[in-house]
Amino acid sequence: MMDIRSGRGGAWPDLSVRVWAPELMDAPDCDTVQLLRTLAQFTWINRVVSRYRTLLTRTVLRDMQRDPGREYHLVDLGAGGCDIPVWLLTRSRRLGLRLRVTALDLDPRTVAWAVQCHGRQPGLTVVQAGAAELARFGPVDYVFANHFLHHLPDVKTIRDVMAKVQAASVRGYVISDIRRSRHAYVGVTVLNGLFFRRSFALADGQLSVRKSFTFGEMRAFLPPGDPVARVVALVPSRLAIVGGAAFESVSFSA
Repeated sequence: MMDIRSGRGGAWPDLSVRVWAPELMDAPDCDTVQLLRTLAQFTWINRVVSRYRTLLTRTVLRDMQRDPGREYHLVDLGAGGCDIPVWLLTRSRRLGLRLRVTALDLDPRTVAWAVQCHGRQPGLTVVQAGAAELARFGPVDYVFANHFLHHLPDVKTIRDVMAKVQAASVRGYVISDIRRSRHAYVGVTVLNGLFFRRSFALADGQLSVRKSFTFGEMRAFLPPGDPVARVVALVPSRLAIVGGAAFESVSFSA
């Protein structure tokens, strides 16, 4: 029987305080087979829980439709296996919109796997680079990231990255992550434990929840130079920083 608890004596982890710890898949010498299996599983995990389709439809795609005759450029930070950029590019084409996506990731194995799987995807460029190098790709229309902030090592780094994101994005940005809660922890444990085995999905998923943020913690990361930046909450257990003039009137109430 799967135990959804962890810690000494089987106690629930303390979710009142954020944990700062590296995940297994972030280690440069982690098992490559398990890493690539985890990346493949993220396609389904993201589809089920991350709400990226709602976020990108109501922000990026809706904004592009205001002026469908021009080409747009989006940078995806920590893009991993590129399942989200591939969906966004496919959806853009179906809507008659022109979009280029530059997908950044620091792990050379992840980049090589993404190129192998999606290197022929029209409009997609995969680059081994991190948020510190964002300025070299900008200015761009949009910056997006999913499950990225909680991988950063400290508050100062998060704030520095958010400042770079705001500076690089001409129209808007969406930075999505997990909302730390018992519901999120149980959900990750059940979903990943039952369906995503022989990978880092379960252990890293549980740790990701413990490393993620409350609403108030995410608000502390809003770039001070952007008066329209705000944190939005979505079910299940999602938080996103949405900013930029083009996204000022976007609503997520429904």
